[in-house]
Amino acid sequence: MMGFGRDRTRIVLQMEAAECGAACLTMVLSAHGKEITLEEARARCGTSRDGVDAASIMRAATSYNMDVKAIRIDPATLKDIPLPAILHWNFDHFVTLEAVKGDRITIIDPASGRRLVQADELDRSMTGLVLAMVPGEGFKKSGQRPKLVSSLLEQASGSIDGLAIVFLIGVLGVIPGLVLAGTVETFADYVIGQQRANWLFFTLLALACTIITQAILRGLQEWVVSSLRSKIGVSIAAKAFEHALFLPLSFFAQRNPGEVTSRLKIGSEIGGLVAGPLAQILPNILVVTAYLSVVAFYDLVLGSLIAAISLLNLLVLIRLSRHLADANRYHDVLEGRVNGIAIAGFMAFDSFRKMGREDLLASKWLAAEEASLDAEQRLGILRTIAGLGPAVATMVISICVLSVGSLRVIDGQLDLNNLLALQVLASLVAGPVAALASDYCSLQEAAGSLLRMQDLVRHPCDGIVNRHNGEARSPDGSLGEPNARSETAILKLENVSFGFGSNQDLFSNVSLQLHPGVMTAVVGSSGTGKSTFARICAGIISPRQGNVLFKGQTLRAWPHETLRRNLLYVPQQVAIFTASVRDNIRMWDEDIEDDQIMDALERVQLSDVVHGVGGLDRMLSSQYPCFSGGESQRLALARALVRRPSLLILDEVTSALDTLSEKQILSTLRDQKTTILIVTHRLGTIRHCDQQLTLDGLGLTVMSRRLSMQDDANAQALPAYSDMRDAV
Repeated sequence: MMGFGRDRTRIVLQMEAAECGAACLTMVLSAHGKEITLEEARARCGTSRDGVDAASIMRAATSYNMDVKAIRIDPATLKDIPLPAILHWNFDHFVTLEAVKGDRITIIDPASGRRLVQADELDRSMTGLVLAMVPGEGFKKSGQRPKLVSSLLEQASGSIDGLAIVFLIGVLGVIPGLVLAGTVETFADYVIGQQRANWLFFTLLALACTIITQAILRGLQEWVVSSLRSKIGVSIAAKAFEHALFLPLSFFAQRNPGEVTSRLKIGSEIGGLVAGPLAQILPNILVVTAYLSVVAFYDLVLGSLIAAISLLNLLVLIRLSRHLADANRYHDVLEGRVNGIAIAGFMAFDSFRKMGREDLLASKWLAAEEASLDAEQRLGILRTIAGLGPAVATMVISICVLSVGSLRVIDGQLDLNNLLALQVLASLVAGPVAALASDYCSLQEAAGSLLRMQDLVRHPCDGIVNRHNGEARSPDGSLGEPNARSETAILKLENVSFGFGSNQDLFSNVSLQLHPGVMTAVVGSSGTGKSTFARICAGIISPRQGNVLFKGQTLRAWPHETLRRNLLYVPQQVAIFTASVRDNIRMWDEDIEDDQIMDALERVQLSDVVHGVGGLDRMLSSQYPCFSGGESQRLALARALVRRPSLLILDEVTSALDTLSEKQILSTLRDQKTTILIVTHRLGTIRHCDQQLTLDGLGLTVMSRRLSMQDDANAQALPAYSDMRDAV
């Protein structure tokens, strides 16, 4: 749990279903003093879109010098294994076993948090497979648990001046309170006790000035806090959004887009916590200390009593805040899932409508919403209890001061006017004490929101993307783009291998060169890694080993914008935006003129279609574009061609075209001497290519070339794909 102390296992919640094993490993290592991030655990476990298995978790734990053993035991013998351990749960999930005390089994489910498990649920859900692990030889404790306060202060690093103003106003708030107590004592002693009526006006004036001063200070503090909340919230959201733009695509592939989008809205919530509770905790501590000191100066017994009640209230609420933090974190995760299901469902709503299964979308969303509402209800109960604490403490303090103070007045150990002043001071103490308790609970609740935000902002940016400005360097180190000569490869692969997670390589030690004007086909059966290979060539994902060079230098050496002007990847799934045809092609790039757009449309034979639907100003819908599947593919191709790249990588972008249209478009591309790498299953497409790379999905590749591609009449026919498989 993000917070204070190490008395319990740190809770790490999974952001997606595939992360349960990595989250459990993170919790177990944390319990032994090895603090790692969930992202590091994901990478070490080799978590893929299909999740992770027990063997991968064991290998990851062993890499941290943990002694790991997979055992099969009955629930009755769980008390005999070292804790915490990892349990295989419901055959598709992992949970952390935290404690076994008789019949009380405590687990931490990375999907929901800490909870007690009854014997019947344990028998029903536990598969019997347990990963027991303890530190081995060479294990070293390292890292620190996430600290809530320091993390929040990090978000406020650019607003120290505003926080200082809030602190100063809070400290100055002590003065009106002390003046108020002194005025009440003066009123009781002189106006009433000595019947000096002429002092009444000045006493009332002092009271009025004190109240006005308190109101001004309070209003000024709220104004500063409100301004800080907006400033910090916008800053956090902007930084998070900018960072998200350069995250690896695998981050989005393994997380629901709706859930990721919901995290970007957390900035305002964190801004409110930094500007409000965090900024006022220290001033409230000083105010409480000052008031208690004055109360103790008046009467040590009453001062000690008020301090004891205040401290007890804080301790109870600190204990409760841990449950608040867990409940709020669980609710945040469920709320993110609800948003994700809704957004993803309506993005694919046409599929549900065509299948007549709108009820499935509704039931899935309702189930997620019901779980979220249940979590919100439990959270609301805890918040109500937490809110009652300060109110009860205020009443108890007032009653104790009045009753105990009255007895001390009767005994002659305290004057009546002092008792009235103490009553005022006691009420003033109760306010900041209640604020301290409330602020602490709010900060603990923020742990879940901050954790979700940090999963995004602390995720490493895509290592391939070079965000630095400047021109690319040629191999000799000089500035400027290398000249593309006919004898120089546009793209060069050097011993490139790739596989998902801990699985075997889809292809190994691939070395090839793509020369200017050459068209290369990538073929193979489904699942052999053709699209993955194309993305590696395009610099979208990194290979497991080997190098990819574009115009003589690695992809990482190219500034991102420069690279994407020269090397473009067109996926099979076409993205149509709710915007005009013009903006769909130029992607809101004002430097691209209409003449260039029309030229690109001519090359993909889409100009007549665009004129027929209303021209470049025609608005398109992301869900229901006015184009057919083949026309949408040609639109995506025009989007790439309008930028005139040196290398164009196409992933099945002609799959929806008829044979004649495909032939004409490929011939046009060949005439313009564009270097093309195309993933395809179609024999007609293959016959237009100069060479082809065949993948078998087992690590082997075969490169075959054609001698001439002057025209289809005299071109040497390529062997059928089945013959290539036999050759491999």
